[in-house]
Amino acid sequence: MTRLMTSPSGIAFKIWFLAVIINAILSPFIYVGFIQEFILTVFLVGAFSCIFSFPIFIIIWMLCARLIKKGYSKQDILGALLVTGCVLTVGVYGIFSLMFSIHDTQGIWLCITATFSGSAAILLSYPNIKKACESRDEASLQIEYIGAADY
Repeated sequence: MTRLMTSPSGIAFKIWFLAVIINAILSPFIYVGFIQEFILTVFLVGAFSCIFSFPIFIIIWMLCARLIKKGYSKQDILGALLVTGCVLTVGVYGIFSLMFSIHDTQGIWLCITATFSGSAAILLSYPNIKKACESRDEASLQIEYIGAADY
């Protein structure tokens, strides 16, 4: 389980999953006043979050894999994921708001909530990013040691 959560796909999935859950829980507070509607709204926001954020998941996964493979530091990877996640979230939210004609103050709060959810998910995944970088460094040290023993 630890190895899966330190792989780029595991890290990207954790980020995506946490972002969807946080967004699904926080967003209904913007639109809902009654508790009966809250559950339905959580479900609908979660479904839309999954659909619209899936391309972000793919891009975060590819970026994470590339940065880990190239040997970037954990701080650089975290920064790149945060910036990329925020930019992509705002872009995807723009598409979402155009499709559903959301142009009011509540729409701005939904964008802020989505961006916060993605950023929080990335920050919560930092221990996994750190472990992935450490295991990468250990593997490269082992390869260097084995290679040095040949000479």
